Amino acid sequence: MSRISSLLLLTLLCSLFGPLLAYAGPREVLLEWEPDPEVVTYELEIGDLKKSKPSKAVGGIKATEWTGALQAGRYWMRIRGRDDRGVPGEWSDKVEFQVTLQPVDIVQPKAEEVVKANDDKEEVEFKWQPMPAATGYAVTVTDDSGKVLVNQETKETSFEAELPSAMKYSWNVRAIDRTGTPGAVPEQAPSFTLLGEKLEEPEIKTPESSFVRHVDLETPKLAETVKVDVLRFEPTQKKWVKVATQELKKAEAVPFKQEWPGGEYKLRAVAEGKYRAPSSVSEIKFDVETGDRSVETEHRAILRKVIERTNDWYFTASYIVSMVSYQAVVNEVNQNSKFDTFTGTGLLGVGKFWKKSPWGFYTSIDYGGMTVEPDQTKLRGEQKITNFLGFESAVVYRWAIGRSDARVRLGSFRQQVPELKLSPTGIGPAASTCTATAPCTAEMEVFDTIGASFGAEYLYSISPKFVFQANLSGRIPMIGKSTVSGNKVDPNVNYTAGLTGGMRLQQNMTGLAGISYRKQFYSFKNVNGQPNQILMEGPYLQLIMEYDF
Repeated sequence: MSRISSLLLLTLLCSLFGPLLAYAGPREVLLEWEPDPEVVTYELEIGDLKKSKPSKAVGGIKATEWTGALQAGRYWMRIRGRDDRGVPGEWSDKVEFQVTLQPVDIVQPKAEEVVKANDDKEEVEFKWQPMPAATGYAVTVTDDSGKVLVNQETKETSFEAELPSAMKYSWNVRAIDRTGTPGAVPEQAPSFTLLGEKLEEPEIKTPESSFVRHVDLETPKLAETVKVDVLRFEPTQKKWVKVATQELKKAEAVPFKQEWPGGEYKLRAVAEGKYRAPSSVSEIKFDVETGDRSVETEHRAILRKVIERTNDWYFTASYIVSMVSYQAVVNEVNQNSKFDTFTGTGLLGVGKFWKKSPWGFYTSIDYGGMTVEPDQTKLRGEQKITNFLGFESAVVYRWAIGRSDARVRLGSFRQQVPELKLSPTGIGPAASTCTATAPCTAEMEVFDTIGASFGAEYLYSISPKFVFQANLSGRIPMIGKSTVSGNKVDPNVNYTAGLTGGMRLQQNMTGLAGISYRKQFYSFKNVNGQPNQILMEGPYLQLIMEYDF
């Protein structure tokens, strides 16, 4: 019978059949060898590597393998066979092998666990169940590229390591026996994800015009992609309908397809990154031009930006100031008084144009004042300031004409008018007239007028930022009585005409400045049935600010 040499020993396998009562307990091991055709049974001896005598002897083995329980440690083994007569052969050479400690039972982080980080680096705690037979533990942590980041030994059953966030890791821990040999590891090392901080929201910029070809978007740092949903409000269904979903990498703009219909749109964006919590949803709403969105049409619309308002409601504030001529014909005292006066009027107004409609309305309140200094030759009195108040409300209609805009309005007004009141100071024949020797005392009073108002303005866009404006407005008093005589005011046309230039200061604010000419004429009968007149006219400096909201 041939001698069974150590070369015939095929494998010495240590496999875990299941945890025993204690982690220090024996492990089931499988020993295999090559068969010998002359052998009927085999004998097996196993001994501690440090001892020559076997600690375990097994005979009558008919298979070419043996399974049994051994404590962790270093061993030797040898085998011999017996033929059909029961005669033993020679022992094989001793073959060394090792039985390692069982795999450690991991507590945390468990397989596929997600650990949230609060910074770019995070202290991660690794924990496992103790193994009484272990003299220490070897901890290994690798990143998803296979690079070893941690390779440490410890006598404790926990270990802390600072790791970069937003990465996936694999780790294992092996119990070290008394010989310094690491034990078994799980078949697959448990992996966990160290989730990075929540990403910042993408910054979406509202398109400057309704001719949308793209929507500018700024990807936050550390984000790898931005998921974008484009929605359109469907008026017939009265709900938002998703038009498209796009996933963009390092996006600077979201493409907007020309075949998408016009209307009200909503864009939602979420930043995403590998092993990071996604951002909160960033959202904007914007209008898209219906119909022709060609380059030529867009160019014309860009030129009209200085004219068009971004919102339906708008607010105006203006101020006109001048040194004008004031003339009063007061026939009661045979006096035609004319003098220059400093005057200024401030106006505040609010209006609205309905969406997709040429119609709108405008209402305003104005408050003015003038200084009064009577002619020193025939009148006497001190310089005073007289104030007057006015209101106007009107319906407005507009036409868009290429790069221009024409607007007309029709409404009603109520206006206070300064009236010169003269009181003679003479005696006898001079008691009813104003003369050089007996000048009249001058006072200013105001009376109310109510009537129809009208206006027109033309705006021409020089560029997307600059505009030229010509305006004309008029008022016709229909109701009103003189304070002095108590008689009705005649329906004369009063008008203001002006030319201004303006600039778009902000997206929703425009400033204008220019020159206007105003003429206000009022006539009525005095107590004697004679005509009295009031005339105020002159050029004005006009300042206007318009803000839409």
